[in-house]
Amino acid sequence: MPLLTLTNNILTRPMQPFDILDRYRVRLFKNHWLDNEFEIAHCLGFELNGNIITVDIRRTYPEALLEFIKTSFSIVMLSAQYQAYRTGFFNHLKKMYVDSRNEFKANYEAKLNYPNDLFMHQGHTLAVSIYNQWNYWAFEQGLGKTITSATLSKSMSVPRTIIICPALVKWNWFHNMTDDWGFNPILWTILDSKKNKCVYAFRERFVVINYEMISKFFDYLNRDVIGHIIIDECHYIKNHKTNRFKAVEKLVRNNPKARVTLLSGTPVTNRSIDYFAYCKLAGHPLGKNFAKFKKDYCLSSSTRGGNKVSGSKNIGDLRIKMSNFMIRKKSEECIDLPALIIKKYYFDVGELSSEYNDALEELYMAKKKYESAEQKEKAKLRLTMSANIHSLNRIMATSKVQPIKDLINEIRAEGRKVVVFSGYTDPLKMLEQEFLGNCVRIAGDVGSHKRQQLIDKFKKEDDCFLFLGNFQAAGIGINLTNANDVIFMNFPLTPDQLEQPYKRCHRIGQKEAVRVYYTIGKETIDEHVFRIIVDKKRDIDELVDKGKQGVVHYDNLQGQLFSSLFNDYEKMKGIQSTTPQFQKV
Repeated sequence: MPLLTLTNNILTRPMQPFDILDRYRVRLFKNHWLDNEFEIAHCLGFELNGNIITVDIRRTYPEALLEFIKTSFSIVMLSAQYQAYRTGFFNHLKKMYVDSRNEFKANYEAKLNYPNDLFMHQGHTLAVSIYNQWNYWAFEQGLGKTITSATLSKSMSVPRTIIICPALVKWNWFHNMTDDWGFNPILWTILDSKKNKCVYAFRERFVVINYEMISKFFDYLNRDVIGHIIIDECHYIKNHKTNRFKAVEKLVRNNPKARVTLLSGTPVTNRSIDYFAYCKLAGHPLGKNFAKFKKDYCLSSSTRGGNKVSGSKNIGDLRIKMSNFMIRKKSEECIDLPALIIKKYYFDVGELSSEYNDALEELYMAKKKYESAEQKEKAKLRLTMSANIHSLNRIMATSKVQPIKDLINEIRAEGRKVVVFSGYTDPLKMLEQEFLGNCVRIAGDVGSHKRQQLIDKFKKEDDCFLFLGNFQAAGIGINLTNANDVIFMNFPLTPDQLEQPYKRCHRIGQKEAVRVYYTIGKETIDEHVFRIIVDKKRDIDELVDKGKQGVVHYDNLQGQLFSSLFNDYEKMKGIQSTTPQFQKV
């Protein structure tokens, strides 16, 4: 079956499954499309006309088009009869995409005058994104989301760009773009809750604001035309019912012609339901009906307050329907990073073992009360048990201060800088006192402007060899490629917070291998949290990056952790296990 070329008169030839119409368009034909195939085509933004679907490759990522063809034309893709036909078509299609990418390089990228070249994955993303009003870039941490999105504004000569981000990375945007990429500082406005900390541009082209300040500065943001809205760390608005989401939505709806780019290294922090908010904001077909989305893609379990999402289903269908909206890029596919070396360091609890056991007993006693409590008392007891969990985690992090101090000294003796993360303030402050004058600490009590000064100190001063960071305050939006060693004092309870911190070092610009040290207290909560969070990360990887399974179940993670700790206590006390009935807490 010969491939139709541009010189053929397509109208006089029999319809082929797929044909090249012109330098930018592909035609797909079937005598009978399934309803879901039409729905997929609609979600991908293809033009539908009877039995013919027309695809503009300038607005379509090649991965999305390929997945649609594989899904809709399985016989053509697998049959030996069509081999020559397939080869001719895909060779021509590849050339179309190469030509489109080269057009972007010639018309836009060559005029950027950056001190560094963009990576291929950034250029390929931009070559398609310039034709789409809405884009969602789910790049892994460290793949250059910020410069890529700012480049979209610059290459399209957007008159004014609003950048919405967490408060702790506002100044990172400014410094990264002006110091590292040569953007003019006089074009940048930084809005802050305190008037004396706001910086106003001489000629405003970029405005950086945190999520919480949108309502306060709403009139200011809308005083001039907005050409591009960048929503950084967009998982901050994963719940479409929150005030944070509604503030962003109001700004977007007030500027219907603006380009909108969502950015996140962790597109799903927990479950597939997270995707709905992004689709709703973008006007994507999947975002029209929350109940339908939940029914189609979420597993639910009955709870006292209704149905709780307990897993994901139809993962492959969800991924292909979002594949021309959410663009996922992984580090190993895009750049050749140095090795990532994971090391586990096991410690005894030491002198804090008595305090740990007391906290474990408090948790167990609260559990026993819970079993016999009336319904109205159970909510209070659940809060008590959650507080007990944090006490156990804090005790473990504190117990490791001395051995981690020794580990830091060993690494420093080899001439390297060290990054340490914890979810708790006290153990970080204890290390800060040990290395006073040679370290910086970023936690929730440090203002966003001050944070950048501390980051610069760690990067530029040789004597400052230790960076101490809180998971929430310092785990995102920071570039620490001048360090190669990352130590975890305890484990966070979500996979993104386990991965985000070491991605501060293992990212574009890193020249040496990065070593990650997971410190684990033997026979303690550390072992249980680490096991549970690794299992949960596998589930999320399946949902975001693979989609081969039709269903992913999420076990009751809090229940798993409680049960493991109760078993520890009963084993320690020689009590016959009574924990199975408590799984539903």
